[in-house]
Amino acid sequence: MRLWFFIGFVFFVTKCFAFEIQVICKDEKIQKDAQYFFEKNIDEKNIKPSVSNAIKRFYYRWAIENIFVYWEDKDKIQIRVIPDFSIVDIKIKGNRSIGKKEIQQQVRVFESAYQGIEVQQELEKFIKDYYAYRGYFDANVKAEFIQKKFSSQLKVHLYIKENKPCQVNRVSWALVGDETREKISKVLARKVKHRCDQELLSQAIKNIEEKYREDLYRQISISAQGFVESAENEGSDIEIRMHLGERTDVQFYGNTFVFERTELLKKAIFLDQERKFNDVWIEGTAKESIISFYKSRGYPFVDVDIKQNRDEKKKLNTISFYIKRGPIIRINNIIFKGNKNINSKKLRSRFYFFAPERTKRKIFVKEEVETVLDRLISYYQSNGFLRVSMLEPSYKIDQKKHSVNVTIAIDEAGKTFFDDLEIQGNTVFSKKEIEKVIRFKKGEAVNPLLLKKQAKELQRDYLERGYKYAKVSVPSISSLSEGGVIVTVQVDEGEKITYGDIVFRGNHITQEKVIAREVEFKSGDFYNVVDIEATKANLIRLGFFQSVTILEKPREDAPGLEDIVIAIRERKQRLLVLKPGISTDDGYRFSSSLGYTNIAGTGRSATLSGRLNRQVQGADILEHRLIFTYLEPNIANFIDAKISLISERTDEILFDISRNSLIIGVEKLWTRYFRTTVQWELEQRSPFNIDFGSDVVLSPFDETRARFGSATSIVDIDFRDNVLNAERGSFHRFQFEYFDQALLSDAEFYRLSLKNSFYIPLYRRVRSVLSVRLGFSGTVGQTKKDGIEQVPIEKRFRLGGNDSLRGFSRNCVGGLDNNLPENCSNVTSSQAPGGNSLFNYLLEFLFPLNDAVDFVIFTDGGDAYLTNHDFDVFDIRYSAGFGFRYNTFVGPFRIDYGIKLDRRTGESFGQLHFAVGQF
Repeated sequence: MRLWFFIGFVFFVTKCFAFEIQVICKDEKIQKDAQYFFEKNIDEKNIKPSVSNAIKRFYYRWAIENIFVYWEDKDKIQIRVIPDFSIVDIKIKGNRSIGKKEIQQQVRVFESAYQGIEVQQELEKFIKDYYAYRGYFDANVKAEFIQKKFSSQLKVHLYIKENKPCQVNRVSWALVGDETREKISKVLARKVKHRCDQELLSQAIKNIEEKYREDLYRQISISAQGFVESAENEGSDIEIRMHLGERTDVQFYGNTFVFERTELLKKAIFLDQERKFNDVWIEGTAKESIISFYKSRGYPFVDVDIKQNRDEKKKLNTISFYIKRGPIIRINNIIFKGNKNINSKKLRSRFYFFAPERTKRKIFVKEEVETVLDRLISYYQSNGFLRVSMLEPSYKIDQKKHSVNVTIAIDEAGKTFFDDLEIQGNTVFSKKEIEKVIRFKKGEAVNPLLLKKQAKELQRDYLERGYKYAKVSVPSISSLSEGGVIVTVQVDEGEKITYGDIVFRGNHITQEKVIAREVEFKSGDFYNVVDIEATKANLIRLGFFQSVTILEKPREDAPGLEDIVIAIRERKQRLLVLKPGISTDDGYRFSSSLGYTNIAGTGRSATLSGRLNRQVQGADILEHRLIFTYLEPNIANFIDAKISLISERTDEILFDISRNSLIIGVEKLWTRYFRTTVQWELEQRSPFNIDFGSDVVLSPFDETRARFGSATSIVDIDFRDNVLNAERGSFHRFQFEYFDQALLSDAEFYRLSLKNSFYIPLYRRVRSVLSVRLGFSGTVGQTKKDGIEQVPIEKRFRLGGNDSLRGFSRNCVGGLDNNLPENCSNVTSSQAPGGNSLFNYLLEFLFPLNDAVDFVIFTDGGDAYLTNHDFDVFDIRYSAGFGFRYNTFVGPFRIDYGIKLDRRTGESFGQLHFAVGQF
């Protein structure tokens, strides 16, 4: 038994180590991985293909510059792996005449183009060649690299000894007259006896060309034979070859409108690019370009006369274009002929819907009209008329009325409609399942555009089942005849794909486990495009990365298997943001935040943010808010935890308040749309500068120092297409807060609030936004037993301001007893103390003026009620108004003017509001 065990062991060892693979790499971490990887993936029986495939795959495991394979003998392979690198810091010593920024730029050029082996020697040669280009043929360059352990990031120290530069001896000329040579010699005079700097010489020649072109020498050409290294390295000559040509001036007459100003016409005739200025250019390029320029703006009768004048004394050729633009022609009517199945009114509507901008404004541009025909043909085909054709339009122009009637002749041909649907090549989905995607009814018109769209939807379904290369084809228009047809859908399912290795790239700081926990799939799973998209969204959501790219790499050695490379580009870990601002609610505002994200690559983050502001009207104090937040992600691979410390002082309407809070909570993002949060908050607050007035109903806690402890649950459902500037979708938040003595609270009460916002596209970019909010609160437990009905005053609901009830000043609506008049004036004693319940809606319609600016009309309504029994959605304050939105990267900049529709005695007519963000 022992003998057989020994024989087996010897055979195993001999078998395993008969073929040796040696990996050499300066990076220890890459070397270990490469040794394991190549031993696992190189097959002794199939060496060449397996080596080739393994090398291709290893390139995307790490940042690799090159991999070299050496066969020492038939039983040994040496693999040399050259890691890629990134230069993060460049220090330069010894440079005197050439600036550090110029040298650093050359290092960056080298870094992006480098593909060699010995980076140090190659960089030294590259910088030395650059110095030779700048006139230092004998410069010495020494490069020193400092590399962090287990990192491809390098620090570079360059030590430069410039030595004596080459000097310019003289400038010689070719094909240049005395007068011109004298002028240019003045420009180049400072270069003589200076160093042989090719870069400065090129810039000087460029400046000379620009100078002479400004002096109307538009045909100028200059070339210079530069500096050649000499054995003595003492000096060199410059030879200038130049041809000026004649001076040429181009002038325009008759162009009096802004749209036809001279600079635009010069661009239209490509003046800066021209050098010949012969008759072919004048009659062909220039004249035709001017005519085309005017016709494209609605002037079909434009005419251009040309005159040339040569002044031999001034050596000047003047080319003059005399423009007679004629009248602008507008479209009076679009007439359709031959249309039997679609009426002219509907076609006319489609015509202007499809038309480019000028035609939409009924300005006649022939080329634009003709471009609409293809879109009208597509419209006909979408209604089943696949053989439709349209002749070139005819135009009847009335020169007296400056208008045109456009006639479009249509041959509709016959209609194509469904008899049946035939599916071929499907095994994964049944015909019944496919017909749920590719929907049709017998006798219904065949719409080729809809068919293609449905085919893509079916293809997407295959991608979600693992059939990445599935193709779904529908018949071409030319293959479908008129009348009833059987439409054949051809499915090529291809092979089902499985995930192979999952590799992370670019994470110099972030630990692999932080990335891995956001990946929605694992090796061995079947491919699903939804998993790929969700993984990318998860990684972007972390906020640690500038970009996330997921590469899918088919395996040549294993058909049906694909490795996944997740390449990320990390952000800076430290982030400082400074934001000054002003709004009608907060007044003058300055906010800043200092954050450190992805601490030690673990995904943890810490942020310190602050805000200072002073309200514009009636301000007693300088408001501030300071927040420190620490995030501990993925506790037990399930949930994120957050701790926040808050110190703030706010200027309320009837009082001021100082508050310090501790919040400990956990949150979970279940899907990209659904998030839940549970937290405990302990708040210590002190009111001061109290001036409630006699009409305000108070609780015993409102004028004294108090402590509030609460448990809060929040549910967020977010379907918005853009968090900062949504155009479609909806956002919903449910929040419940419970204050109890067991949670260290002096008062026992609850607060329930519900917010729903809907972003609804109406027509093109015209859209509406509707926000509805409800709120209820009340005392419970011992506080209620003590006869206290009102919650503490700063916890009550109030309305008024940018994001609740425009037309009213901030927090000025709600909470007075029903038998007391509410007054949103500046009289402090009559301002709103807030109520236990709330109803509020905001509705606005946005009309785009251009790509960045929207005009808005809106109406708001709502009230805050002293008790929950007083809640009545019909007993509310109303306002309406208008405004503008300027779309910025931090959300829309909002300017609104709201008008009180139920103005009361002492109240203003309306209120101006401005802020950044959407409600």
